[in-house]
Amino acid sequence: MSSQRAAAAKAPLYALILAFMWIVTGCSSGSSSETSTQSMITVEVSGSDGVHFSGNLGDQISREEFTDVPVPGNLELEGPIGSVILTVRKVESDGLISVKIYRDGIEVASSETSAPFGTINLTVREAD
Repeated sequence: MSSQRAAAAKAPLYALILAFMWIVTGCSSGSSSETSTQSMITVEVSGSDGVHFSGNLGDQISREEFTDVPVPGNLELEGPIGSVILTVRKVESDGLISVKIYRDGIEVASSETSAPFGTINLTVREAD
């Protein structure tokens, strides 16, 4: 009977150890999946001579505005960037505007428009 009492006395200790391990592994795996890695985002905007563009570039938290930029133009973001959100609007009715997004030197998205005062919206997720 003494062995049963010893086992019963150790049960709360085992439960406490299991709970601690569950909390530690749960917290560490959750935080690592939410952390974004360092990235260099480059946006190349090209198009017809004389075309200007405006818009914004950023992520889910903040975006930088840019206005009346002539083509060709480059925009850059650097840091722990998850998703990239880009909006480019032609300031003129005539001409073509083309946009390419690069993550660490690799093209991940592109689009173009020749529509009067056309808009390009691109979103690139971290896993793309």
